[in-house]
Amino acid sequence: MHQYFAVAVGFGIFLMATLYFVDDTRWEAVIEKYHVCMQRHPKLRTPDSTWADGSGQAVRDCYKFGPNIISVENQDEAKRLIVMNNPRENCTFVTLGIGKDAMAEAKVKAMMPNCKFYGADPVLEENKVVYENVKIFGLLIILEKVGEYHQLAISGNNIADSSILTKSGYQTRKKMPAMPMYQFFAEIVKSKTIDYLFVDIEYAEYDLFDYLQAGKALENGYTICQINLEAHIAQNIEQKVKYMEFIRKLVNEGHYALAYDDNTIGHHRIFFYNHRAPACRRKFMPFS
Repeated sequence: MHQYFAVAVGFGIFLMATLYFVDDTRWEAVIEKYHVCMQRHPKLRTPDSTWADGSGQAVRDCYKFGPNIISVENQDEAKRLIVMNNPRENCTFVTLGIGKDAMAEAKVKAMMPNCKFYGADPVLEENKVVYENVKIFGLLIILEKVGEYHQLAISGNNIADSSILTKSGYQTRKKMPAMPMYQFFAEIVKSKTIDYLFVDIEYAEYDLFDYLQAGKALENGYTICQINLEAHIAQNIEQKVKYMEFIRKLVNEGHYALAYDDNTIGHHRIFFYNHRAPACRRKFMPFS
């Protein structure tokens, strides 16, 4: 059986997903049907159609199941996530690209107070303050510290091709020194399981796509359970190709369920979660 949820639960957080109550055996059949639907979807066959809401249409057509997904709002958008089965359990939360806004992270910390937060952004201005000393009086969230801020650009290698957000807005894209993501995990986060990952790194994501795949994570000795990713407006066919290849590989590897995709403002804001890794299933799946 299933239930539909659209209920406010406070602090601008909303339940968004359809929850199917399935046991572990039935889950395998359900998830297989989802992956077949995504693999065969006609909108995912070309770079242009995939970018022009093909991935979003495929999700709307194929994703009919799963645990509760909630929407957590910050100042100008909403992130999606699945709350842990035990909200007081320890967890690891990483933000790549803070963008002077840690409101969503503050709300997550209020729900799951034992999570450790690590944020990286190359611009020191305001990002250190909002990540390490967030106070949201209007929503009654008052936190002296969300997590650790690190003044770093993060990419798949040691160069990030990104835009910079300052007081005057986004500046000209530039190449800058960067720390590879898995080096950041190893030297700063120091956890082999990343429970939540927010990625909004202003075009540097195109060079990070391959490193977000479950296979690449396992190759580096890591498990990433849930990812929010903003893919900024493709500026050429090469970026559309990269996006299509990323989505198709995500589907074909079979570890992640792409459960949300919104491109109403031109960017693709997507959410996907790892339904294969034992660490993720134990923490987040309702039948674990």
